[in-house]
Amino acid sequence: MTQNDQAATERVLRALVSSKRGPLKPKELARMLDIPSDEYHGFKRFLTSLEKAGKIQRVKGHRYVVSDSMTLESGVIALTRAGDGFVKPDSGSTDVFVAASQLNTAMDGDRVLARIKSRSRGRSPEGVVVRVLDRARDTIVGTFRHSKRWDSVIPLDSRLTKEVVVSSGHTTDAAEGDIVVVRIDSYGEDRAPPSGRVETVLGKVEDPGVDVLAVAHGFGLSFDFSPEVSAAAEKAGRQGMAEPGVERVDRTDLRVFTVDPADAKDHDDALSVVSLGEGRFEVGVHIADVSHFVHESDPVDVEAFSRGTSVYLVDRTIPMLPEILSADACSLRAGVERFTLSLFLQLDGMGKVHGHRYERACIRSRHQLSYEQVQGVLDGSARIGEGIDKALNTLDDLARGLRKTRTDRGALDLDVPEAKVVLDDSGHPVDIQRSPRLESHRLVEDFMILANEVVAGDMETRQLRAVYRIHEPPTRESTEGLREILSRVGHGLPKRR
Repeated sequence: MTQNDQAATERVLRALVSSKRGPLKPKELARMLDIPSDEYHGFKRFLTSLEKAGKIQRVKGHRYVVSDSMTLESGVIALTRAGDGFVKPDSGSTDVFVAASQLNTAMDGDRVLARIKSRSRGRSPEGVVVRVLDRARDTIVGTFRHSKRWDSVIPLDSRLTKEVVVSSGHTTDAAEGDIVVVRIDSYGEDRAPPSGRVETVLGKVEDPGVDVLAVAHGFGLSFDFSPEVSAAAEKAGRQGMAEPGVERVDRTDLRVFTVDPADAKDHDDALSVVSLGEGRFEVGVHIADVSHFVHESDPVDVEAFSRGTSVYLVDRTIPMLPEILSADACSLRAGVERFTLSLFLQLDGMGKVHGHRYERACIRSRHQLSYEQVQGVLDGSARIGEGIDKALNTLDDLARGLRKTRTDRGALDLDVPEAKVVLDDSGHPVDIQRSPRLESHRLVEDFMILANEVVAGDMETRQLRAVYRIHEPPTRESTEGLREILSRVGHGLPKRR
């Protein structure tokens, strides 16, 4: 088969796979593929040859479909820096290798339909993309290049190997070397390169903050909210605060406080502790009641679902919710009433839970503390106030008991260091420092872990449908590998069961 025959075959197969009308007659195929009328009889002979080769089948009504013997796999394609790709099939079968010349305009992250061309023992099956099902991106971040022939954008992502030609008159005054966001108008059908128009000029790569902006735009992160979502959030905040709900319990008498990084703007959890006598205490874990303000399928919920999470970048935060909610109505700021979902836990000094209850509460945080302030109280180098100092030391004692209980049952404390990028006044990075892990961090972590364990236990007991974050059991091979490594340094693992 010649190269032209191969290309014609792929065009026919793509047309049949993408047909929304089902099987197609020869004339319908010819119209889709723009076959000239004087070449129609030759085209019919070509279809007959494909039928004899088993690549297509003729069904009722003299219509053609892709042969059942041809294996098709749908999945997400990941491209290598060399430009080739691997399709991870939805079926869970072995990844399919796709050469760069067989991508059919597919880009990294696209969902595609691939046809298996060959299978070799010991190697991934090889295939060709016959159709792009869903595009992963409609914009690309890259470097603007100007030439006499045309303007183009070179993607910053090394997995995107084709430059994007910028349509004439759509450069948005971008200059040579600018980092820009280009919106794709065409993905490069019929061997033409991708083309688009510059949508945003971010600036020069050496300008402060441009690298962070490029990363955010590259992942499709939106800094702003639409007017509809912003208006819905403002209305939700206003109505939510005016209507606390009939089951809301007034807990504004409790000494509640938040502990967060010193530069935090949103405070979504808080703690309290009350002595019950006889060595027992009631610890309150208070979580901002976002569900009171955001209801399923409303504009804010839909937007939050699409974002998935707040994103914390070096010099800014991209919130999941508009600031009217994330930094105000749903933030447990000091001195103002806020609504929470609260879990009250009865603990003894050893960290054993003797009972718990849930409330939709209204609290008023007394203190907005940083981890460093709390650490000063715990190590005795600073004081905040008699009542809050006593509460912090009590919680620290209880947290140590909780930690010992978890350690005794086999929990691991993985102290993985975190890095913090230090910026100067103009926004340039000047240092990378290791963020210290303080006892105040552990204190908050211990009670958040306990709250999650108690809630998960209740969900399991009541057989409620929920999403659990779990770790799969280690494989036998990984366990044996760890056993061998530990034995070299004089340690071991429990005996095999």
